[in-house]
This record gives sequence, structure tokens and C-alpha cells, in this order.
Amino acid sequence: AIFRGRVVSIRPFGAFVALDGYRKHGLVHISQLAPRRVESVEEVLTEGQDVWVKVLPSEDPAKVSLSLRQVDQSTGADLGDEAPRRGRRNEAEAEDGAPRNADGSFAWGKLEPLERGGPEEEEEEEAAPKQQPNFARTGKLAEASNTVNGVVLKSAEPSDAAKPTKHWRLYVFKGKEALEPYHIHRQ
Repeated sequence: AIFRGRVVSIRPFGAFVALDGYRKHGLVHISQLAPRRVESVEEVLTEGQDVWVKVLPSEDPAKVSLSLRQVDQSTGADLGDEAPRRGRRNEAEAEDGAPRNADGSFAWGKLEPLERGGPEEEEEEEAAPKQQPNFARTGKLAEASNTVNGVVLKSAEPSDAAKPTKHWRLYVFKGKEALEPYHIHRQ
């Protein structure tokens, strides 16, 4: 729906417009002000200016989203989802200067399949069998992680290292104050 409205306030992200006959204000985001890039809202609008706006579908029913670029400001006619782009030399030429087809795809020439090598190369590739992965244990990973300067380190824990047989205590001091002893055999 297209309505006539008045710009109430301008913010860096857009402008709030009061619609005629409605209590709510709607937001025209800076991206919806014009079909071109707008650096600041003041380039396009001023407070108190009367404008034609189109109400856009919104995810939140409490908010009203508006667009100026989809409405002709002189007549109030709907321009559709995209406003016509101005300043093009050729309708088939895109903004970046690349020529395009009528369907919008690039028009650089004919699309030809990429030629791979001749039949000789295909026979050579098929003749060489692929090497199958070997999932057997080799020990190379463990050897690499236990190597220092080319020397393999081997270590083993003694059998009686699991739990101390004696009840040892460490006495911990903080300054001159003695804290609770630390019992090693309980760990």
C-alpha cells in the first residue's frame, strides 16, 4: 500500500515518517531512501518534507517498515520491488560495466566445455593402480613423540609406584605460619 506521509525526524540509520490518517510512525531505512547509495539521510530528506511511501512487509507487526525508492515521488505510482536504475548507458550493461544477457547472466561469449588431455593421458591414469591406505600399527607415531634430538626415549613406571606404602606428610608453610599438612598417601 502507498501512502502520503511527512518526515518527523531524521536519524543516521534512516528517517521516521508519520503516515496521514495513522497514529504510528514508520521507519524508512537508509537503504530504502533511493535506488542509489546514500551516505547520509540529509542528502535525500529534510524534516517536515511530504513524501510518498510504500509500506513493506515486516516480521514484527508492531513495527512499520517503509520505502521511498519503490515509489515515484512525483506521481505516487508504485515502481515495484526494484526502482529503475538511472545513469546506465545500455540496459544490457550492469552497474559494474559487465555486459549481460536479457536473463541477467553474464554475456562474455559461448560457454564451451573444458578440454582435458588427449586419450593417451587417460590410459596412463587408468593403468597406474591407486595405493591403498595401510591402517596397520607401525609405532612411528609413538616413536616420533618420544624422540629428542634423534634419540628414542624409553621409560617405564616401577611396579610399586602406584601407591606409597608409607604414610608421608608434607608440612606446608606460608611465611612463618604452618598450614594443614598435605597427606600424600590419600592422593
